[in-house]
Amino acid sequence: MLVNLRSGATFTRVDSVDCYERVGGSSLGVSFIWGVMRYLGKYTDPTAMCDAAIDGDSSKVDMSVADIYGGSYDGIGLPGALLASSFGRLKDFSKDELDDSITGGDIARSLITMTVANVLVFSKTIA
Repeated sequence: MLVNLRSGATFTRVDSVDCYERVGGSSLGVSFIWGVMRYLGKYTDPTAMCDAAIDGDSSKVDMSVADIYGGSYDGIGLPGALLASSFGRLKDFSKDELDDSITGGDIARSLITMTVANVLVFSKTIA
């Protein structure tokens, strides 16, 4: 499976140099991440956004299994650190708290994680 992640994501099954077929796609890709960050006015340069995401902490904005269940959910094999809801923590913040505690890097890291997680799940379903 070849995944091209640019404006969206394209999934191509490659059997050989001469035998390949596009098998699906997703509208989530790098342009989605960059478009949201530009709309929010956080960055004017995609490289700066990526640099900030490296130091960002997506757990400030995302909810984990442990946030919901207080730890791992062993009954169905979900580790506590597993992503449960992208941007799920933001529902509980006031506007002032968001401005004071969430950085552009935190948002960028969460958007990248969300996009990659969705692309990986999608690619697994068509593989």
